[in-house]
This record gives sequence, structure tokens and C-alpha cells, in this order.
Amino acid sequence: MRQVFRPGGWPGVMLLVVLVYLTAAMLGSLGWPDNDWTRRVGPSFAPPSWEHWFGTDRLGRSVAVKAWLGARVSVIISCGGAALAVGAGVLLGMLAGWWRGWVDAMVIWLCTTLSTVPRLMLLLALALLLREQTVFGVSLYGAPSMLLALGLTGWVGTCQVVRAEMIKLGTLNFITAARALGANGFDIARRHALPHLTHLILVEFGLKVAGFIGAEVSLSFLGLGPADQPSWGTMLEEARIETAQHVWWQMTAAFAAVFLFSLAVHEVSDALRDALDPRMSPEEKPERQ
Repeated sequence: MRQVFRPGGWPGVMLLVVLVYLTAAMLGSLGWPDNDWTRRVGPSFAPPSWEHWFGTDRLGRSVAVKAWLGARVSVIISCGGAALAVGAGVLLGMLAGWWRGWVDAMVIWLCTTLSTVPRLMLLLALALLLREQTVFGVSLYGAPSMLLALGLTGWVGTCQVVRAEMIKLGTLNFITAARALGANGFDIARRHALPHLTHLILVEFGLKVAGFIGAEVSLSFLGLGPADQPSWGTMLEEARIETAQHVWWQMTAAFAAVFLFSLAVHEVSDALRDALDPRMSPEEKPERQ
């Protein structure tokens, strides 16, 4: 692991970028460095300068502050939605691939049913439905509805991959030997099969986070995100009009934030997959600079 994320290496740099984004999300949630993103700090459409690194928008608000605080919405929603989707996909995939029978048939039917519905339409419909709901006195309007919508619609691919891997693992000699010795099926799955899925789960999580960033940006762009908080999607929606006036810096800041985070997550997940894959010997693992 240390060799993969050694200082100066590309995966190490990308891991540092991911940590910076997560730190920005946490500090932004605490209101640092400036929670008042609506405050006017300069003239309208001021270009990037040493005083305002990414310029200002049409109301004179700092684009840099909006991009920083936007991480608390975009990063938290994408990571939370990915954790929910991967957790559900792994659980259902393991149940279907390990116990087979009617459990497998039910999971396959559910995956097939959800796969027949266009993903974007399902995501929009669920987000619109959830944003009007209240659970235990807490409104799901804004970020909670988006997180749940992403998680509840994004688990199908993970489930199918984990199911196929579990079916393959069930035919291996060490699993067959454990069964012949009378080991409990749950213990075999937990102690012997699940460790072989670690690298797969990490890669799926990284892919989900990168994909959910784009989905969150799209939902916020369409007006389904939090109205009282900045996000990269709402920044792009505002920049859509600004570009007609040759004001490019808000769109550039939002695109750069999305692209860099997606790239870093992809690279870190690939590095973890190479480092943790138990089926690859140290000689077979690629050298990452």
C-alpha cells in the first residue's frame, strides 16, 4: 500500500487531491472560510485577479467561495449516494450469487425491471417524489432527496457484477473444500468470499462517486438541488447565461472542480484495485509512477 501511494507518485498526488476535496466539504459544512457566499465582495462580473481568484458573478459574489462551498453539496451527495448504492448492490449481489434459487430469481427480476426504465427518467422521478417527503420530522427537500435518489437507482450495475463474481467464487477449490468440511454458508461468504471482493467494491465505489458527481450536477442544473446552498450544478446553470456575455470564469471554475475530483477518484480507485487484488502477484501488479 505504501508503494502505491508513495510521495511524489501519481496515485499519491491524486489521493491528496481527494483528501483536499473531502476537507473542503467538511470545512464548508462548518462555514469555513466564509459561509456567507451571498455577500457582495466586488463589482459584477469582475474578472479573475489576485483579490478574487475566480472573479465574481453577476451579483458580485465570489466565485471561488461558491466553488469551495459547493463541495459540501456535490461531494457529500456523490459519496453518500455511492456508499448507499454500493452497499445495496453488494448485499443483494452476494445473496443472489451465493444462495441462488428463489433469492437469485427475485434479485434478477428486480434488476431487470429497473434496467428497462431509462436511468435519467427514473432518477428525476424519484428525486421529485422524495423532495416532498418528510422522514422522522426531517424534510428530504434538496440534498437528502438527491442522495437517496442516486443510491436507490444506482445499485443495479454493482449487484450484477458482484453476483457474477460470487457465482465464480462458489466454484473455486477452497470454497468447495470449506463446504465439504461443514463450514457455515454465511461464514464462508463472510470470511472467504468477501475478501476477494474488496478490490471490486473499491473500484465500484470510485466509479459510482465519479458518475454520481455528474448526476448531481445535472439534477442541480435542473433545479432539484438545494436552493439555499451553492453547488457546482447551480454554478453551471448560472454560467449558462453568463457565457453569452463572454463571462467564462464561473463555468470554468465549476467544470474544473468536477473534472479534477472525478479524475482523482478514478485514479485512486484504480490504484487501490491493483494493490488489493488478491489474485495478482506482486510481479503482476503494474508499477504506477
